[in-house]
Amino acid sequence: MKKICIFDYDGCLIREYAPKGETLSAFYRRNVFWRNLFYKTTNLLLILLAEKSKGNLIVICTAREYRWWLPFVLWFKGIPYDVLIQRYVGDMTPTGILKQKQILEFIISNNDYIFADKDFYDDNQENLDMVGMINNVKVHNANLMNEEMDKWFNMDLHNQ
Repeated sequence: MKKICIFDYDGCLIREYAPKGETLSAFYRRNVFWRNLFYKTTNLLLILLAEKSKGNLIVICTAREYRWWLPFVLWFKGIPYDVLIQRYVGDMTPTGILKQKQILEFIISNNDYIFADKDFYDDNQENLDMVGMINNVKVHNANLMNEEMDKWFNMDLHNQ
């Protein structure tokens, strides 16, 4: 049975430049096509690519409100996925609850995935806590993983 690998987008696969304490409405104004083309990907993309190459199911689960252009941005950045889950327009559910609900709906609507192993990568501890309550989901802190990978990739091998 395939493993399901669920990745957040902002702060997990791309470097997010959000002001601390930014409101959802301020994020909506900043979340435009042009800006999204220039956000840099993180090293966590390497884990996504490795999981994809193993034949695992890749799900991008974002709390961003639905944008028709997000699939194009993912393609442009070389981020492969099998399923893209976005916030419904007008849904103001807090992010942790929203992601838990989105993932549960996805699992329940696809009976093949109920007993599959699931990995969830996110940069927000509330999201990790809420999704971690779902049976058979292993959560991974994207902040810690990206920091460790950044250190590893920036290591000066000549000084060792």
